[in-house]
Amino acid sequence: MKKNALAKDFFMEIKKTRNRFLSITLIAALGVAFFAGVRAAAPDMNMSADLLYDNSNFMDIRVLGDLGLTDKDIDAIRDVKGVESVQGGYSADVLCSTEDAQLVVRMMSDYDQINKIMVKQGRMPQKPDECLADERFLSLSGYKVGDTISVKSGTDEDIADTLAVTEYKIVGSGTTAYYLSLDRGTSKIGNGELSSFLVIPAESFSLDVYTEAVVRVSGAKELLSGSEKYEDTVKNVEDRLDAIAGGRCDIRYESVRREGQEELDDASAEIEENQQKLADAKKELDDGEKELAEGEQKLDDARKELKTARDKLTDGENQLAEGEAQAADGENQIADGWNSYYENASTLEEKKKELEDAKAQTADGEDQIAEAWQEIDAQKTALADGRSQLEEGKAQIDQGRQQLNDGIAQTEAGIAQVEQKIQEIEAGLPTVLDGIKAVTDGISQAESTIEGLKQNQADIRDGITKLEEQLAALPPEAEDIRQQLEEQIKIAKEQEAQIEAGITAAQEQLAGLQETLQQLQGQKAQMEDALPQLKAQQQTLPATLAELKEQLAQVDAQAETLAEKEAGLADGERQIAQAESKLRSKEQELEAGKAQVEEGAAQLADGENQLGEARELLESKEQELAAAKDQIEQSRKELEDGKAKLSDGEKEIADGEAEIEENRQKLLDGRREYEEKKADADEKIADARKKVADGQKELDDLKAPKWHILNRDYIQTYVEYEQDADRIKAIGDVFPAIFFLVAALICLTTMTRMVEEERTQIGTLKALGYSKLSIAAKYLCYALLASLIGSLAGLVAGQKILPPVIINAYGILYNNLPEVVAPLHAGYSISSTLLAIACTTAAAGIACYKELMSTPAALMRPASPKSGKRVLLERVGFIWNHLSFTNKSTVRNLFRYKKRFFMTVLGIGGCMGLLLVGFGLKDSVRSIGTIQYNDLLSYHAEIVLEDKATTEEKEEVVNAMEKDKNIKSFMAVYKTSMDIENEKENVTKSAYVMVPENAKAFKEYADLRSRKTKEHYELSDDGIILSEKLAKLLDVSEGDTVVLKDEETDHYEVKVSHITENYFLHYIYISPELYRKVFGETPEFVDYLTINTSTESSFENRMQEKYMEYDQVSEVSFITKTADRIANMLKSLDTVIYVLVIAAGLLAFVVLYNLNNINISERIRELATLKVLGFYDMEVSRYVLRENVCLTLIGCVLGIFFGKVLHMFVILTAETDIMMFGRDIEIISFVYSILITLFFSAVVNFFMHFRLKKVDMVESMKSVE
Repeated sequence: MKKNALAKDFFMEIKKTRNRFLSITLIAALGVAFFAGVRAAAPDMNMSADLLYDNSNFMDIRVLGDLGLTDKDIDAIRDVKGVESVQGGYSADVLCSTEDAQLVVRMMSDYDQINKIMVKQGRMPQKPDECLADERFLSLSGYKVGDTISVKSGTDEDIADTLAVTEYKIVGSGTTAYYLSLDRGTSKIGNGELSSFLVIPAESFSLDVYTEAVVRVSGAKELLSGSEKYEDTVKNVEDRLDAIAGGRCDIRYESVRREGQEELDDASAEIEENQQKLADAKKELDDGEKELAEGEQKLDDARKELKTARDKLTDGENQLAEGEAQAADGENQIADGWNSYYENASTLEEKKKELEDAKAQTADGEDQIAEAWQEIDAQKTALADGRSQLEEGKAQIDQGRQQLNDGIAQTEAGIAQVEQKIQEIEAGLPTVLDGIKAVTDGISQAESTIEGLKQNQADIRDGITKLEEQLAALPPEAEDIRQQLEEQIKIAKEQEAQIEAGITAAQEQLAGLQETLQQLQGQKAQMEDALPQLKAQQQTLPATLAELKEQLAQVDAQAETLAEKEAGLADGERQIAQAESKLRSKEQELEAGKAQVEEGAAQLADGENQLGEARELLESKEQELAAAKDQIEQSRKELEDGKAKLSDGEKEIADGEAEIEENRQKLLDGRREYEEKKADADEKIADARKKVADGQKELDDLKAPKWHILNRDYIQTYVEYEQDADRIKAIGDVFPAIFFLVAALICLTTMTRMVEEERTQIGTLKALGYSKLSIAAKYLCYALLASLIGSLAGLVAGQKILPPVIINAYGILYNNLPEVVAPLHAGYSISSTLLAIACTTAAAGIACYKELMSTPAALMRPASPKSGKRVLLERVGFIWNHLSFTNKSTVRNLFRYKKRFFMTVLGIGGCMGLLLVGFGLKDSVRSIGTIQYNDLLSYHAEIVLEDKATTEEKEEVVNAMEKDKNIKSFMAVYKTSMDIENEKENVTKSAYVMVPENAKAFKEYADLRSRKTKEHYELSDDGIILSEKLAKLLDVSEGDTVVLKDEETDHYEVKVSHITENYFLHYIYISPELYRKVFGETPEFVDYLTINTSTESSFENRMQEKYMEYDQVSEVSFITKTADRIANMLKSLDTVIYVLVIAAGLLAFVVLYNLNNINISERIRELATLKVLGFYDMEVSRYVLRENVCLTLIGCVLGIFFGKVLHMFVILTAETDIMMFGRDIEIISFVYSILITLFFSAVVNFFMHFRLKKVDMVESMKSVE
């Protein structure tokens, strides 16, 4: 029956106080929603990315080889334990022209199983002349699916060495998990910025080896990407791949050496062949001169014989005319034959010259290839050294991180245990003290009761004795009086027995109370002994934890630095592999050219043979003509024998002279040509011999290649996405906790007020015999139900709404994230729900305990009203005397209800602080880009030359910049990366060292100043200038000494002269003279900072293309592009900040509404009395709400200080090692926060006015009881 009555009363209570119930529910919902929702955003980001990786079967490991990868290498990787699948692939950077610009595009082969492309439109390419385009490529270029595009090489190398097809039809568009964001990376061609990618079939490449291999690890797909288990699983396979890498590289090394030796042997044979041809040409000239001398001697002999014959044959001239005519015809025919012979000989000489030119070009090509191989080997050596150092650093970092994580976990567990024990003791000690007090009071009361009962017993015994005496003295006839006296004696004895029983019961109760008192005093002693020890541990353990976390942050920073270096190594290795592939293609082309030259030489030899046969035929015809002349002379011998002989002799002499003169001229021309070309040929042959020797030396010095085994941490967008998730996690670790604390504070106030209001009902129930537990169960269940309903609604709404909102905000950066995953996290759901329930039920339990310790009679009487007290302002007469009655009442009421005062001020101050943190975060994030790249850095571009650039190459670029009208000024600087250490704290960080060529003029390019005082610094020879974040991480200040470490790990101690304002990356500024003094060498100034006439994108693109054409220029970067990239990255935090501001505003409204509602409920009789006294509704509202406004203003003042402290804590928690957020909050943010708080206060006052209008004046007439 009692249980049914209590249950009915419980539900009636909810119905009667539904506003209060809904208020607690709403506060719990807000607290849980924000606590669970914001904290769930970071894991949801990771789970969303992991879903994308799993759906696209994204690679876990990427393998690159210095000399490429063969099919056998792929098979070897496939056989490694833990490798689920592997595919080899190709990639190359090319140029693609559009109407407005020339884009740098990465051609990627299609992996059909791994790294699947997400097709958005069309289909995947199937033919060699088809491609799938990056969606960003279509937006940048203006092309669409179905169009045909062409690509070309961005270097001097023929694109055919890399691609078999240069024109492609776009058959689809899509995205890849490799590029989560809009950034596609950098390239060594074009303007240096990779704009997009194109996917083509593997057969579209003409490379003979793979440029890379992608690997999927068994079991990794089921794990969350980036988790510790995932990293360990992938690391195991990396180690196994590293174990086989050496053997596979040795095989590849021997293959390359063998092929290279064969090419060198062929080149040596060709050189010897050309040398022999040169010797043959000289011998041919010498033989020709000898034949010419013999012909001239024969001609002289013929002239002498002709002179003799002329004297004898004068008479036969007429008879010889006919014979001479016939002989002349024969001679003409022979002359025509000789003319044809000489023309063919001239053509043959031209072919010989062309053949020699082709051979020279072939030799030049071999020289260039040999030089390229030498350069590639040097780069391989440097990369191999860097990789070795990197792997050692990674191993050390992994070991240190594991040790620190173990230490942190142990320390955090110890802190939690100590804090729990302290809370238990602090919560239990007041209870024990109250129990001791209650038991002591009970003992005193019991002793007083026993004394009273004994006194009453003695009085009754005295009365019995007197009655018995009177009875004995009565005469026998007084029977009526006797009966009365006997009845009184009987009654007195019954009373005496009852008193005796009461004394016995009281004594038993006294014994029980004394035993209880001893137990409570023992508990008190134990608690008081344990509490100082636990508090001592509580003071020491956080320091230990902070130290371990700081060490872990240092290790993480070192890991980030190694990751950046490793990414640079990977880019270098990929570029070397591409260069080797192109070089082999050039070598194949050279071999084809050699074959053509050899074929031409064979054809030339055939021509020379045919020409010799023609010469022999002509000489035979001449002999036949001479025989014919002899026959003519013989037939006419009788008539003109002498004259015919004379005529024939003259003709022969004339022909001989002409032939000799012609041959002499040809011989002179040949000799001159031989002398002209001999020097050049000798030089080329010598150069060829030298190149062959150099090639042989390079081949002998060729080192074994290496495999570069890279996991997902080497992908830029993958790392950036994880860092953004970490930023959200950092905010989620701090902000929701404060939010939840304020909500819990309001719940505590509400439940405490509820119990205090119903003290009369509690006393009545207690007087009726209900147990303390039964009475308390009503309020505990009330709090439990309200908080449970609010928690369930809050955890669902928070985890389903807030994470998608926050993650979608990052869509600006990570536009390739197709689906957002927002599950309910059991850990966050249970912890937030338990916290909400614990706060409300604990508040109800504490309030109930206090009331239940009182007697029913005390509970059924109303609590004594708090007495009014003089306030400090009353002592200031000239102010107090000028205040009106209502204003004086307001001042007194503010300090009369101290509990309400502090709860309201703390609640409003907390909400105001949360609002200020939200707006302050926006100020801190948005200001740093403007300050960094507009105020601190004044230069616009940075042109970086190759480290090996010669003086002439540097002067070439400098001259170009001096002539460039678009460059106002420029300065040479030396920029490198170097480790810096604080040996006292044992802290080491990596930073960029910048040494300007002109320290005085450097202020035009960078403003070195103090963030706090704005004092400007100049570089001096006394010490270095550190960036602020770096100085903080190293824990150094001006005047301290730090140690710089170069690549050889040499240590150089320098003094810190100043600390400059800086927000991105770490910088060390050193004057050139100080650098020479510290390092003992002059810095190599190969970087140039420029101040330009424009910062427009089109202008910067043209400038980038112009200076990237210089081979010695390795990079051209612009401040505007860096600033835009960082602004886009930080812009994604805006939505997160808006969520924080909106949530804080809602909490402020709920806090104000709830506290005002409690205030009115507490003072309902006072307000009814005011109405009875004649106060109008508006006057009553102003009387009450004036206090609310004052408390709101006081809370705003407190919120300003609390917000600044919390803002500083949040930004220090959220910023990464390489980034520093702004430390200042804009004035307008203070204004916005105050106005929002005042706005919600005004809205609450508006609603409260209508409630005050409904106050019934009859309330003031009712009895308090």
